[in-house]
Amino acid sequence: MTTFKVTRIEGVVTIVRCGGCGAEGIAGSIPYVSAATGEAREPEEWYRDEGMGVSYCGTCAPKLMQEDPTRSVNNFYTDTVGEAIHREVL
Repeated sequence: MTTFKVTRIEGVVTIVRCGGCGAEGIAGSIPYVSAATGEAREPEEWYRDEGMGVSYCGTCAPKLMQEDPTRSVNNFYTDTVGEAIHREVL
């Protein structure tokens, strides 16, 4: 089973695309100057799954982090090898 762990993207700003909804945005933690208007701006909240190398926007990341209640039975009942037992076997 793959674990899903994301961390907030910090540092110099970079343009990223969300792996969930496909939106583009500016990620990072350092304020930057807009080339179009010349005003200082704060980057948006973006998150990255380091294992997969995929970025997610602040809207999609919380949705992906929600626990799936249907998997709790599979996670609870395991055999001695540590593999999940399918519900049909129970």
